[in-house]
Amino acid sequence: MAEKDAMISSNEQDLTKLWDIHQAAEWPAGVGFHEGELMTLDTVVSGCVTYYFEEHELDPQRVAILEDCLSDLEAALPELTEEPLDYFQRLFPTGQTVGRIAPGGGSPVMRRVGNNDRCSLLAMASVVLCFILSTGSGATAAEFTFVALGDMPYGPREQAYPAFEALIAEINRRAPVFTFHLGDTKSGLNPCSDELLLEQRDFMNSFASALVYTPGDNEWTDCHRLLAGAYDPLDRLRFIREHYFPTALSLGGRPIRLERQADVMPGFEVFVENSRFNWKDVWFVTAHVVGSNNNFEAVEGSDATAEFLARDEANRVWLADSFDKAEAAGADAVVVAIHADMFGSGFDRQQETFAPYSGFKNFAETLVRKAQFFRKRVFLLFGDSHEFRVFQPFPRSAGNLTAVEVYGAELMHAVEVTVDPDTEGVFTVKPVRNPAIPAPVD
Repeated sequence: MAEKDAMISSNEQDLTKLWDIHQAAEWPAGVGFHEGELMTLDTVVSGCVTYYFEEHELDPQRVAILEDCLSDLEAALPELTEEPLDYFQRLFPTGQTVGRIAPGGGSPVMRRVGNNDRCSLLAMASVVLCFILSTGSGATAAEFTFVALGDMPYGPREQAYPAFEALIAEINRRAPVFTFHLGDTKSGLNPCSDELLLEQRDFMNSFASALVYTPGDNEWTDCHRLLAGAYDPLDRLRFIREHYFPTALSLGGRPIRLERQADVMPGFEVFVENSRFNWKDVWFVTAHVVGSNNNFEAVEGSDATAEFLARDEANRVWLADSFDKAEAAGADAVVVAIHADMFGSGFDRQQETFAPYSGFKNFAETLVRKAQFFRKRVFLLFGDSHEFRVFQPFPRSAGNLTAVEVYGAELMHAVEVTVDPDTEGVFTVKPVRNPAIPAPVD
């Protein structure tokens, strides 16, 4: 017994040295196309080491995940060069050491995972990422953090996808309780093909926790454009509803159950994308409000106008009902997530009013009216214009409403929101920098 304890102590000393060296190292340059995957592996292995130092053990699920991650990392080492190789050659024995000395581990021979299993491994690693990193967070019982992003990935696959994977890995490392994608999953210059739309859905499912999505204009409204493939926008909308919203579960690695307008409001069965949920007495509501003036053409009898009128009514009814439910439940705050920047052309900032031709007028007026009645904090999330900002669009008529626009396009960063109902402002917002994009976000 004494000999075993001495061996564990010696191994722990070795682990401490390896871990100190790894913690002091910066993320290597030149990792290449699989940077997002390697960041996820790095995060999970590091999370297991951190957990071991705090708890002095690893449960069987963490041991299994660690072994699989190290197997995949071992397979990737021959593909790396110079700085990335040095970095991961240090990480690999660090993970081996904690796997060897942790109760439940002990095998220096890691299970081999074939290349065709890489995606399933990363998905499995992402699922446990939240609880691997959850120990010792210091958050209060009511406090939690979520992330919002939108208008990405834009551009050619070979450029946009690795950068988006890196951002997803960074978000997974932070382990928010859920993430919002606020629409525009592609540039207006990319085709609205089935293949591309399904690729974006698969990206959403690579987020470790739940991913709640509300559509943007680029993936359906603007698909009639020649550069987007001259698709029928209503056909693309049907495709999105079928493939992104097949059930009342969110997307993501750990989906959450949503209450959908289609399921609880007779007459609105088509609007599967409008959803809500309650998280620690904060109500979250999505409404399908998109850019390009919300698809409002003001042409009587057109298909676009008919679509807009039906969806605009659904959005207003859903928003009003959600506020009523939140008020009745004694909610601490309400978060509304849409795609569109409603505060450009057609919005008078001085008068806090909308022009008659604005496709956002009816929805925004409902939002202001319900926020006034609610009185507590209201938080509006949106994208569309790609400019990170936090502001009050209605300081006189709804001073309790704060709006946050997320990054987008070439500024492929995200926004992290900490929610603490015990604080005066309730919401604290800060950028999440994409490690694959060197430009500052402040």
